[in-house]
Amino acid sequence: MKRDLDLIREILLFAENNCDGRQMPLADASKFQNSKYHSVTRPVLREHIELAQERGLLTASHHSGGSHIHRLTWDGHDFLANARSSQA
Repeated sequence: MKRDLDLIREILLFAENNCDGRQMPLADASKFQNSKYHSVTRPVLREHIELAQERGLLTASHHSGGSHIHRLTWDGHDFLANARSSQA
C-alpha cells in the first residue's frame, strides 16, 4: 500500500472536529462525505490511522470492528497547522 498524506490529513481533520478525548469510531470512511475519500476501504483507512499513530499524530485503538481515534497529539495539531499554511 502506498502512503497517502491527503488521507492522513482527512483523518486528522476528522479527529480535530469530532474527538474530544472520547473514543470516536472510524470503522469506515463514510464520515468523509464531502471528500474524495468517502469510499476508501476499511483496511486502507485502518492502515493510515496506524501510520498516523506511529508518527505520533494521534492516539487510537484498533479492534476487529475498526479503529477508534481518541485525540490528536501536539504533533497532530502542528501537522494540520502546517498543512493549512502551505495551502494559503
